[in-house]
Amino acid sequence: FNADHTDMDMDEYKDTRAPTMKSLFQGPIAFTHHANTPVTIPHGSYEEEFARSFGLSVWVYVCEDYYSHTYDEPLRRPLIRKGMGSDGIQLCMSALDNSMEEAVGKEPLLRTREWTHLTMTVQRETHTPIGLISIYVNSTLFCKIQSSYAFNTHALLFGGNGFRGLMWAAFLHSAAPPHGPPSPPKYLANLPSIHGGPPNVPSTDSHPLYTIEELMRWRPGGDFMNVARTPLRHRHSYPGVDLPRVIHCHDMMGGYKADKHIQGSNDFHVYNFTHWQHIDIFIYFSHHRISIPPVGWVRAAHRNGVRVLGTLITEWAQSLEDAKFICRNPEPVAAQMVALAQYFGFDGWFVNIETALPDPAHAGMMRDFMRTLRDKMHVANPSSLVIWYDSVIVTGALKWQDELNDHNKMFFDVCDGIFLNYCWNEAKIAASVEKAGKKRARDVYVGIDVFGRGTFGGGGWNTNLAADVIVAHSASVALFAPGWVFETQSKNDPILFEESEHRFWHVPVDQRVPSLAKLAGTRMLFLPLQTNFNPGRGLHQYIAGKKVGPSWSSLSLQDHLPTCGADTVESYALDYTSAFSGGASLSFKGKVSDDWVHLFGLCIPAEYADRPLHVAAISRGSPIVLAFDFVRNDLTARFDSIPFLPPSKGDLSSGGHSPSLVKSLEGGWTLSRYSTAMPEQVARDPSAHHVMVKVRVMDTSDGQDANLAYLSISDLPDRLAPCHQQESNASSVAFWCPQAAITGQDIRDILLQWSDEEDRPSHVYMNDQYIGTAVGSCYVAKEVVFEGKPVAFSVPSVTPVSVHV
Repeated sequence: FNADHTDMDMDEYKDTRAPTMKSLFQGPIAFTHHANTPVTIPHGSYEEEFARSFGLSVWVYVCEDYYSHTYDEPLRRPLIRKGMGSDGIQLCMSALDNSMEEAVGKEPLLRTREWTHLTMTVQRETHTPIGLISIYVNSTLFCKIQSSYAFNTHALLFGGNGFRGLMWAAFLHSAAPPHGPPSPPKYLANLPSIHGGPPNVPSTDSHPLYTIEELMRWRPGGDFMNVARTPLRHRHSYPGVDLPRVIHCHDMMGGYKADKHIQGSNDFHVYNFTHWQHIDIFIYFSHHRISIPPVGWVRAAHRNGVRVLGTLITEWAQSLEDAKFICRNPEPVAAQMVALAQYFGFDGWFVNIETALPDPAHAGMMRDFMRTLRDKMHVANPSSLVIWYDSVIVTGALKWQDELNDHNKMFFDVCDGIFLNYCWNEAKIAASVEKAGKKRARDVYVGIDVFGRGTFGGGGWNTNLAADVIVAHSASVALFAPGWVFETQSKNDPILFEESEHRFWHVPVDQRVPSLAKLAGTRMLFLPLQTNFNPGRGLHQYIAGKKVGPSWSSLSLQDHLPTCGADTVESYALDYTSAFSGGASLSFKGKVSDDWVHLFGLCIPAEYADRPLHVAAISRGSPIVLAFDFVRNDLTARFDSIPFLPPSKGDLSSGGHSPSLVKSLEGGWTLSRYSTAMPEQVARDPSAHHVMVKVRVMDTSDGQDANLAYLSISDLPDRLAPCHQQESNASSVAFWCPQAAITGQDIRDILLQWSDEEDRPSHVYMNDQYIGTAVGSCYVAKEVVFEGKPVAFSVPSVTPVSVHV
C-alpha cells in the first residue's frame, strides 16, 4: 500500500502492537490490486448464475483523528462514502453524508485507541435484470447501487486525511462467496480491544495505559508475556546497621525504551542497572497515565529482593477530568489498580497527582482514594507499598512543599510513604522528620533529582552530598532519574557506562563525604545462592560453554552479581569475552596478593541448622581459592575461614576442602563440587550468623587471569541449572504451513508455550539452531519463513510444547 509515513514518530505508537514500521499509516491508504489492474465485476444478465465480489478486510487501530477534540472521543462520523465515476466506487472513511451513519447503525464502528475489525465488500447481485451492486460493512448491508455497465476499480481507499494509526493485517480479496461477504480470517477472531494483539500471538513489548478509561476497561488475561512470576526474595541489612531506605525512580527518555522488549534485544548498549544491593524500591516512571513496569525490571528486582512500583500520574489541567474521576470513584479505580499489580506481578504504586484539584472536598476525596488503594494493596499483597508524591495539598492546590508539613500530611497518614520534591534544604528535612515522628521517619523519602534541577548539591557526581544530609537526619533517599549516568556520561560506549555507573555509586568527588553506596548501605540475600554472574547483557550468548548467539540484552536473564567488594572493584571485572552461560563471567587478575576479594554477604536461614553446605563452581584459568567466613550478626565473633581448594592444588594446603567432584566442561571450563559442615557454633543458631563469600587467585608464574562463571551455595546437593546441561532430549514439535505449499513462501509469528510457574530460563531452537532464550512459559518466534517444509521447534528441559500461529 502507498501509505505516507515518512514523517511519523514511532514513539507515538508505543501503546499499540505495530509489528513493523510499514504497519503505520497516515491516511488515506490505497490497497491496490495486483499489477495495478482493475478489479472488474461485469454487468452480466438475468441468466447469470454467479456473483462476483471484492473487498477489504483489515484490523485497524486509529491512534489519532484530527477532527476529534480528544483522543478518546468516539468517531461517530460515517465510515463510507459512495460515488460513481470512471473507476467505480471508492470505499473510504470520510465525513461527507450523515445519512450513511443511519445505514450502518447508530453505534460507531471505529474508536480511537481500540482494535477494530472492518470488512468492506462490494458484491454483484445475481438473478437481477439490471446490474445491482451491494456494499456491505461488517456483514451488514450498507446500500445498493444500480449499475447498467461493468463495475471496475483499481483500489480500495482506507482512511481519510484525518486519520493516523496502524493496521495489524489487511487482505484485499477478490472472490465469489456463495452467501454474503467474506468472513474475517480465523486467526484474527476475538481480537482484544485493548492491550494486545491476536490472542494466539501476543505482543512481545511492554507498554503503559494512556487513560483512566483504559484502566477501567482493562481485564486480566491479555499481555500474558509481561507477567512476572519471580517471587520477591527475602533479604536483610548488615547486622547492627540502621540503613535508610533507598528509592530508585527510573525516568529515562519517556520510558519504554529498550527495556520494553520482553524477549530482550540485540542491543548490548542499554541501561543495565546492577546495584540492587544499595536500593530497596524501584519505581518505573513515565509520563503516561498508568506506567506498568516492564517484566524484565520486575524479574531482576525481585531476584535481588527489591520491590517494584508502577506509577499513576496526572499532569496539569488537561488531566483534570481523570483526576476528578479518581476522586469520585475511589473503590473501582483502586480495585483495578490492585488487580493490575497482582496480574503483572509488581508490588504497589507511586501516585503522582500534579493536577490542581477544584477544591478541598476533592483533595479529601483524593486522600480517601489513597487510603482505599493502600488498604486493598495490603490485603492483596502484605509486602506491597503505596507512596504519595509531594504535589497537591489539603486545599486541592498544586503546591510542592519540599517537606512534610500540615499541608500534605493528610496524604502521608493514609499511605506507606511520601516522596518529597527536590528543592529542599536541611532545615526542611529536619522539620519533615519531626513531623513524621520517630516511628515513621524512614517513610519520608527525600527526593534528589540526579539531573540537578533545583536539587541540593546539584545532582550528578555530587548526588552523594544530598544523600549525606538526608541520611544524617534519619530520613530515606529517593533518587530520581539515576539513568543520568547512561544518558549523559556513557557517550554511547557500554564499557564507559559501566565504569561511570561504578563511579556514581562508589567514588565520591569529595573524599570527606562517603560514597553513595556507603550511605545507602548494602543488603544481604539469604541462602541459597545460584548465579552465572550474568549481568543481563552480552557481546555474545553462551550456552554450556559454547558461543551460540550475537550481542544481546535482557533484564529478565540478569543474575545475582557480587554485593560487596565493589569499592575495590579493580580486583575483578565482568568479562564479556568469556562466559559459560549467559553473557559474562567474573575475571580476576593473575599474580594477585594474598588479599581476599569479598563477593557476597549471605544470611543463613534457621532451617539450615545441622545441614551441610554444598558448593559448586565453574572456573578456568589460574586456580581460584574460594572461602567462607562465618560471622555473628552482632559482629562479636568471627570463625575461621573454610577454604575450598582448586582442583589442581588440593594437596598444597591442609585444613581446606578438596573437591568431591571435578569435571571438565566445554570451552576449557572446569566444574568443581564441594561440601562442608558449618562450624558447631553456627549450626546451633544459623539465623544469628551470616557468611561472607570471598575468593583469591593463587599466584602463578604466567600471571594468567582467572574466571569464575558459576557459583552455587545450597543446603542441597547442587543441581546445575538447565542452561548448564548439554541440551539434548529436548521436547520438540514440528509443523508445516499449508499456505506456503500453495504460494511457495509464508511468513508467520509463532507462539510456543509450555508449563512453567517459576520464571526459569529456557533456550529455544528452530531446526536445531538457537534463536533465543525465554523466561517463563512462552516464546514468540518472529517472522518465521515457511517454504513448504516442516519447521521444528525445541525447548530443552521443557515438555510438552504447544504451538500457535
